[in-house]
Amino acid sequence: MTRISDEAVEKATGKRPKQWFALIDKAGGAELAHKEIARYLYDEQGVAGWWAQMITVEYERSRGKREVGETADVGFEVGVHKTVEISKAAAWKAVTSTNWMSRWLYATPRLVEGRPFNNEKVAGEVRVVQPGEKIRLAWKPTGWERSSTVQILVQTAPSGKTRLAFHHEKLADAKMRERMRAHWKAAATEVPGG
Repeated sequence: MTRISDEAVEKATGKRPKQWFALIDKAGGAELAHKEIARYLYDEQGVAGWWAQMITVEYERSRGKREVGETADVGFEVGVHKTVEISKAAAWKAVTSTNWMSRWLYATPRLVEGRPFNNEKVAGEVRVVQPGEKIRLAWKPTGWERSSTVQILVQTAPSGKTRLAFHHEKLADAKMRERMRAHWKAAATEVPGG
């Protein structure tokens, strides 16, 4: 297991990961889709929902059916977080500024839900806007085969500082995931107070 200890899995589910993996193999896991494996664990083995999902993901990784950063629903995804020493309002102003958006989103879309944007570098649509807190976009740079989803969050961290979160999903592969991790890390450094 990568994030949760084998002992924690055993305590919560009654078996260690390798024991679960062997049972899944016997049930034909190599041929089953993600939902079928999770359903098998939940329905036939009595594993609670969250644990069934977690064991399924780790099983898929262990058998080469899934890479780190790859999900069953949205393909490859990446998240970048940064805490900054400015107010939430100042951070929001920074990530919605013309300069920041044109550099990191390759466009300066009007932040109106349902509004498309398109230029020589990128095409997309504004999906969700919660002023001061959240932007969600369909985003497809020129040359990409399919559209991805970008979400930018501005939150108050438990410390009282401001936390920026960039989440990017529906990426083509692990290589693109790493490129976009670097992209969003660089974008975060251009927000004052970091």
